[in-house]
Amino acid sequence: MVHLCKPSPISGESTCMTFNVDPMVFDDCFVAWTEGSLIQDAFPMLNADEREFLMTGMTVADWNRVWA
Repeated sequence: MVHLCKPSPISGESTCMTFNVDPMVFDDCFVAWTEGSLIQDAFPMLNADEREFLMTGMTVADWNRVWA
């Protein structure tokens, strides 16, 4: 499992998410993404909300605050 915390671009508060991925696999995927792979190709095991959190730090709650 990988536990990652990022600041929310909406509230500025730190938000954490746990990914059910082996850390070595996560690292390999992260390298692929930072080297130019599309995030959905680099992290096929993550859902759209998890990928959004990796890219922007936004959670579903943030999206709902802004666009609901």
